[in-house]
Amino acid sequence: MQNVFMAGETIFLRAVEPEDAPILAACNNHPEVRVSFFTHTPTSVAVQRKRIETFYQPGADYIPFVVCAKDTGEGLSLIHI
Repeated sequence: MQNVFMAGETIFLRAVEPEDAPILAACNNHPEVRVSFFTHTPTSVAVQRKRIETFYQPGADYIPFVVCAKDTGEGLSLIHI
């Protein structure tokens, strides 16, 4: 496990990295998931890479994390707290 912020029995949360752009694009484009991100337009991996650069700025309204499988470390999804 790398850069673990919080861990449970089967998953852990870590900070979003630029390599996670495909996960963000997949979540934002999935019809059942995107409503929770308050978006209705499609996005791309390139757009998400640029967006990741703005994460973790002082005064941010939310903190994004990648949800990872504890056994493999694979990024599964995204959550904002």
